[in-house]
Amino acid sequence: MVCSNCQNFVSDKEYNYSIDNFEKVLCRECQGKYTNLKNKHTKRKKKSTPEAQKIYEILLKNGFDAKLEQWDGFKHIDIAIPDYMVNIEIDGKQHQNNKQALADLKRTYYSFKKGYVTLRIPNELVQENIFETAKYIMKFLKESESQLNKELEDGLSLMKKQIKAVSAIIENNHKILLIQRAKDPWKGMWGTPGGKIEKGESETDAIIREISEELSVKFIPIKEIKKYYYEDENHVCVTTVFLGKIEGNIKTKEDEIADLKWLSPKEALDLPLASTNKQRLLA
Repeated sequence: MVCSNCQNFVSDKEYNYSIDNFEKVLCRECQGKYTNLKNKHTKRKKKSTPEAQKIYEILLKNGFDAKLEQWDGFKHIDIAIPDYMVNIEIDGKQHQNNKQALADLKRTYYSFKKGYVTLRIPNELVQENIFETAKYIMKFLKESESQLNKELEDGLSLMKKQIKAVSAIIENNHKILLIQRAKDPWKGMWGTPGGKIEKGESETDAIIREISEELSVKFIPIKEIKKYYYEDENHVCVTTVFLGKIEGNIKTKEDEIADLKWLSPKEALDLPLASTNKQRLLA
């Protein structure tokens, strides 16, 4: 087992402590660093305005990995959403004077240079219409994600052949279903079940078909978790990972799947894992 931060070896004792206290795999040294950062974040969070905290909490409840009072190397951002390259500043009346407006412009420029878009939202708007405000922020984030994915895919397709794939995290009693591939390109390696998306097929239809073909069961998607990117010398693979459950008794084809196991993420990390499966298990 390795630390999700520095990739150093993690003992069983360190693993259990980090999962219980930090919900991620961390070595002892990184646990200390994480604790210090968490304490600093807690102090900064206390300085957040009520309006920023309300928007932050709504974003979290809707599945957005928002960061409150995130330090970007130049300033603290009221709310940062790194996955979407978006910063949100909740501005009070003090931002209406010329001096503060110029400072805000400089901060926005700094974020823009790093590829971030900054949304500036007045306190009064949040106070008077918080849910409508949050609704349009989330619409903006979803549109931002769509454009980022398109730009990335367009850029990658110019350089290497792109493969689109799907995979499923199937859980049962805190165990995850892993399969061992029986043929190339990942022969002998372990990972979550799935495969390539066929032409004209949606991601959801693809994962349902793949699980049916590989395991002879019905897959019921619960939600899309994340897209993972893997590349070698000639290809770039974009894998969309779904969380879901299955109905029926598993039956595998020996020419495709050599073995399968229900394992905890900790146990699975001891196996030779294919592609981005390690990142999925550490997430």
